[in-house]
Amino acid sequence: MRLAILATVMLAILNGIFSPYWIVAFALQNLWYPFFLPTGILLPVTLTAALLAMFYLLVSAVPAALYEKLSGQSASLASRGIWLATMVVMSWPSWPNLARSMGWS
Repeated sequence: MRLAILATVMLAILNGIFSPYWIVAFALQNLWYPFFLPTGILLPVTLTAALLAMFYLLVSAVPAALYEKLSGQSASLASRGIWLATMVVMSWPSWPNLARSMGWS
């Protein structure tokens, strides 16, 4: 069960870093980046990836939560599998960016 959670979190991190929506989230940093933090490039870039990773985690958890609610089970292996499968489906657009950065394409 812990392996499914670890795989889900690792995919979320990869999605946050290599997401095709990264540039949109970075361009909209005036909406979510606090004014009192440093305005250098490193912190906004890092927080953009973290913001997207959290977004992917939250959105991919919705089908698993619906399954748990409808089936009456809590924290089952099936719900974690649904969460992981949803994350895999959501990570599909990020794979070309990952492959390009690794030099595979």
